[in-house]
Amino acid sequence: MTDKELALKVFTEARRLIKEVGWCQGYMAVDATGMPTGELTENAVAFCAGGALTRAASGFPAPESEFAHHWPCVNCLEEAVGVTGVELLAGRPARGAECISVLNDKEWTTQEDAIEAFDRAIERLSAEVRK
Repeated sequence: MTDKELALKVFTEARRLIKEVGWCQGYMAVDATGMPTGELTENAVAFCAGGALTRAASGFPAPESEFAHHWPCVNCLEEAVGVTGVELLAGRPARGAECISVLNDKEWTTQEDAIEAFDRAIERLSAEVRK
């Protein structure tokens, strides 16, 4: 499996988590009572965009580190949502999951916005995998 194919699988699973399991803001994941919890714990019932990517990536083996393929996924999502705009919202340069967290946690961001960002990234990755 190529890195792009793996990233596509991770993105697809992360999107599923946000849409079908649950979405949250302010924390990587929350439990059924709305309290913050680890995104890799069994009691997580909702995820932010970064938490969903981490959870999804943890389901795949990676030779170098547990989350080695998470960061290419983050970069692809950044490009799909327009990282420049996210950096402007943050008021400073931001990298990796921080950019996604800034967008995810803005008061005007909705669950549908997060799903649409994943859809754009999945569409782009799918096109690259077909090349």
